[in-house]
Amino acid sequence: MKFAFNTSLLALAGLAFTAVASAIPTTVTVPSGSGYKNYPLGVMTFSGTIGGHAVQLNGTIQEINTQMVANFPDFNMDALVAANLAKREAEAEAATPANLFTRSKSGMLCWPVPSQDWSLCSVSVIGQGITYLDNFNGLCGVGANSCVRISCSYSSAIYLCNDNDYGITPTCPYMGSYAQDIINDCSHCEGPNDCVTCGQEFDSDNYNIIVRDNC
Repeated sequence: MKFAFNTSLLALAGLAFTAVASAIPTTVTVPSGSGYKNYPLGVMTFSGTIGGHAVQLNGTIQEINTQMVANFPDFNMDALVAANLAKREAEAEAATPANLFTRSKSGMLCWPVPSQDWSLCSVSVIGQGITYLDNFNGLCGVGANSCVRISCSYSSAIYLCNDNDYGITPTCPYMGSYAQDIINDCSHCEGPNDCVTCGQEFDSDNYNIIVRDNC
């Protein structure tokens, strides 16, 4: 499935992710449990505030953005990205960390991931998905022992998989930080704007984020 990115700020945010890409590691350690094979694919739930609107919606972050545009004529993704960017810059100048995403990440696998047939996908498109996640203030939900696509565009996807016997609702920006980690550690660039990535990062709370091809 393809989603057109109509906002210039969002496109620029996606391109910015190519600058931090590094070489794909040649060795990896496989954490216990893949958290993906044979799991059913569900639909992500979102509960939170977007652009000042309290909402409960379902779908990928791009589908939720489309629903926001349809339901709230005043919603403007460009304005939301710009406002949050200004806020983060102010926090940085005040030496106040904007992100404290160091909690319980427990291991990473880079492409080729053992026992999986995943392929590489676009770093810039994944970066645009991360921008959505960073700017949607809420919870990304997944059911027990299942996976959901939290971002999907141009054959580049971010999945959230839950190994627990109960549903979970981690924060969407925190899920975006996993995808950013995968970009940072599992990417390969043929040129400044031609970077690809694929990988899986685990959390000690028994869930994981996958970045791969195939929407």
